[in-house]
Amino acid sequence: MNANKKHSIIFFGTPHIATEMLQTFIDLNVDIKAVVTKPDAFVGRKKEMITPLVKQLANKYNIDVLQPQKLDTNFANQLEKYGAELFFVCAYGKIIPQSILTIPKYKCVNLHTSLLPRWRGGAPIHWAIINSDIETGASLMYMTKELDAGDIIHQEAIPINDDETYDSLYLKLCDLGKQIIKKKYIDLFADNVKCTKQEANMVSYAPNITRKDEFIDWSKPARLIIRKINGLYSKPIASTIYEGKPIKIFKASITNQKTVNHQPGTIISIDKKGIRIATIDYDIVFITIQLPNKKPQAVSQLINGNHPFKILTQFSNYR
Repeated sequence: MNANKKHSIIFFGTPHIATEMLQTFIDLNVDIKAVVTKPDAFVGRKKEMITPLVKQLANKYNIDVLQPQKLDTNFANQLEKYGAELFFVCAYGKIIPQSILTIPKYKCVNLHTSLLPRWRGGAPIHWAIINSDIETGASLMYMTKELDAGDIIHQEAIPINDDETYDSLYLKLCDLGKQIIKKKYIDLFADNVKCTKQEANMVSYAPNITRKDEFIDWSKPARLIIRKINGLYSKPIASTIYEGKPIKIFKASITNQKTVNHQPGTIISIDKKGIRIATIDYDIVFITIQLPNKKPQAVSQLINGNHPFKILTQFSNYR
């Protein structure tokens, strides 16, 4: 293999993290034959047409952009004509069929933001924080028909801090992914790449966050409640129920005060420090929240006006 050869790829990806990986390949002077991303879509109440970030970056560099509605035989034939040596995938957002996986000489490689086989699926960063993992990482793997189940080419770990949020860990994993590509991409263009099979008994899944997943479970210890709030910040944001209405929780903290003689979810105090709430073990404090049809607001500001919260009333679980 000639290390100076300009290797060719087709890149699959859609959101911000994919743009970071695409830019890395561009900076490495890899021959990017085309970029595959999801179709433009109408988003939000105003139904604004949103162009995928990866498409915007590809257009900047005059790279061909493909946005198929279906990954069918016709599209597979279209890809084959590009003659790319390898397909690289990062957060594309669609299941890639076997008819496409078998096209390139050096197969299809995926960058996944977890230490596979832990957290296969669409929300590995969220679930790693929510479940109090002490570390996570990024994995380069060959793609198969089964979701995130292929052989691992390379992976690296990073710690998850106690106060880690989705946003902070996401940025760290973006940086890690870029470093892995810089370090390993040449090795992907070899006939015999050393890889490791995933251990089936170690598999766990990270499905996309549902509406129900967003809500605090007041039967959980304070540490896990804070982990959920942090793991969902700033997307899609944790919630709880107060007087039948959802309240979004942007920022909260755990205290060193053990809960005494209060049911979980009970409001103990309201002041400039926040809304202090009982759990099954330690009190927590809501610091920044969002009331229905309002903007996010620090509790220190909220208490200067009208608000619905009363001492000894309770937040409740999602039903």
